[in-house]
Amino acid sequence: MTDDPRQVMHDLSNLLTAIVGAAESGLNRPDLPPDVAADFAHILEGARRGAALIHPTRAVLEPVWLNQAIRATSRLLESQAAGLSLTLALSEPDASVRMVLGALDRILLNLVTNARQAMPAGGTVTIATETQRLTHPEPGFPDTVPPGTHRGLRVTDDGPGIEASVLPSLFQPGVTTRRADGGSGLGLASVRDLVLAAGGFVTVRSVEGRGTSFALYLPCQRDTGGVEGKIVLLVDDDPMVRPMAERILRRSGWTVLTADTGEEALTLLAVTGCDLLISDIAMPGMDGLTLAREVRSAWPDRPVILTSGYSDQATALLAADPRVTFLGKPYGQRELTEAAARAVAP
Repeated sequence: MTDDPRQVMHDLSNLLTAIVGAAESGLNRPDLPPDVAADFAHILEGARRGAALIHPTRAVLEPVWLNQAIRATSRLLESQAAGLSLTLALSEPDASVRMVLGALDRILLNLVTNARQAMPAGGTVTIATETQRLTHPEPGFPDTVPPGTHRGLRVTDDGPGIEASVLPSLFQPGVTTRRADGGSGLGLASVRDLVLAAGGFVTVRSVEGRGTSFALYLPCQRDTGGVEGKIVLLVDDDPMVRPMAERILRRSGWTVLTADTGEEALTLLAVTGCDLLISDIAMPGMDGLTLAREVRSAWPDRPVILTSGYSDQATALLAADPRVTFLGKPYGQRELTEAAARAVAP
């Protein structure tokens, strides 16, 4: 038993990683009885809540199909938009973005609620999506959107608009356009925080008497392609995490080699080679940071993913080497397979 809080966090992260992986694996079984599926879902939810307790500030990004998610929450949005006409204008094909779980619902509910409160006599709110390819920076407020491909999400109303004097402070905490009516804040600071956490940008345009439009620009997920036939060397000394992660990677098409020490990993690499190294940081003997440096020195084209329950250990190496990335524990099958695929994508 150790009194070191970092070691306790490391051990808890390993346990939760194994629980999350096993629960997700159980949920993916075909023809699962509903009561058993409910049990697995309960286990998974408990593990994820446990992860949030030991990593309260970690923003875990999940893949979200934007149009699909908007349609799924449209009934809730309609209840919040009571008295308004809510219109969806979703462009196809759909696109996947990465956001904190539940962030999209919170953003849309906030913007729709603000629009309803601005239009007590009724009006129209339109939620639209489109893929935008910018060749030059697009100035806006509060953000200037950089060049690139973005999945755009726009929430527009035909209400009274926002006073020009209010716009500069619109995204500050506690700002409201309804102070005389007891309004406590528009919540737009939180909206922007959630968009920034997803790697996106926000702009707003409003003309008094002609409505308001909030535009979100979110990075589209890169197509990582197939990994069939590629070899990954998985290094982890935890006997619960290593076999769970191995099963997940094998099911997604990887050929998996395993080792439980850095020294064994280097021996395997010298004999067999691999396309990707995934290594825990905290291990007896040669730790993951030392292993990563050895691998990147000997095989400069070899990408490395480091895993741990706390990220500060890898900060210097991550900053110095773009081919080294970090995957926080506990992770689930989606986080692991997507991180692995991104690491070897062209």
